[in-house]
Amino acid sequence: MPIEVCSMCGQRFKVSTKDWKLTHHSSDKVDTLYCVKLWIEKRRSLYDPMELGATRIATTTSNHPIKTAGDFRSNLEFNFSLWLEQNGFDYLYENWVFPVHNGWYIPDFYILEHGCFIETKGLWAAGSKKKLTNIYSRYPSMSLLLLPWTLGKKL
Repeated sequence: MPIEVCSMCGQRFKVSTKDWKLTHHSSDKVDTLYCVKLWIEKRRSLYDPMELGATRIATTTSNHPIKTAGDFRSNLEFNFSLWLEQNGFDYLYENWVFPVHNGWYIPDFYILEHGCFIETKGLWAAGSKKKLTNIYSRYPSMSLLLLPWTLGKKL
């Protein structure tokens, strides 16, 4: 299994070969939920997503009165939304749309106070790697963290 280094704590950790092939091009890696929290807290966006060409759409927010697993596309997203709330982060769910080659990219979570995006990744659908590669090349200043399914098991 390939070895990555956590961007926050510097610890080395193993990742599955499949996850590594799909995420090795992303700049930030985190190994624990504590490091996810640190990553979010260190972010202070210098831009409005609209400056990058994003369009805002209607969405579920963290102050949505009723939240169930049915409000999200996966249990991983639902559980991560609960974790965000428990850690005091206000978010918008699937709120921004970014144009990419032959389509659109909608990040899962936008953390309001910190201006960063988090994408939870369970199953990689066909075209996900290409879309993600396009996002990183087209929007290099975007603060985007991939939360792999392995961290989701710890929620």
